[in-house]
Amino acid sequence: MQLRHMLRMVVWFLAFVWLCPFSHARAQEPILEKYVLGFGSDNSMASEGVVVDMHDKAFGGGNAQAHLYLKTEDNADSLRLNVWRLAKKGEISFALLVFRIEVRGYDFLGKSVFSQDLDGFSFGDSTSGWWWKRLKIPADVQLLHVTFIGNYE
Repeated sequence: MQLRHMLRMVVWFLAFVWLCPFSHARAQEPILEKYVLGFGSDNSMASEGVVVDMHDKAFGGGNAQAHLYLKTEDNADSLRLNVWRLAKKGEISFALLVFRIEVRGYDFLGKSVFSQDLDGFSFGDSTSGWWWKRLKIPADVQLLHVTFIGNYE
């Protein structure tokens, strides 16, 4: 009787693992920083002339800084991302490792209309560094999620 019960438990466990809808590796990736930029109204008309200028002086809780700049215009919306660190002489700081950057855009209904993954970058131990990227964003995007996957080591 106990063998039958153990066999049933093993079958249930294997079924759970096989049917599990997420990847364990991706579920454990560290989110270094996540920014959400929203603009516009709750109608289908995209906003023009919006400028979002955000500066984070403690990117990921460390000594790097980030700057996000979004500008909406006629069918030519753009997003500029900058991350930098200026290491002072004699200052000890951990390496900044960004594995990837996920940029997701949604329209006024919450429907995904833009998705792009960017390659990561790194700044070594106690060293300065600069990274930047400019993206063209579709005009119907009204909510942006920018997620930096990585950590300080």
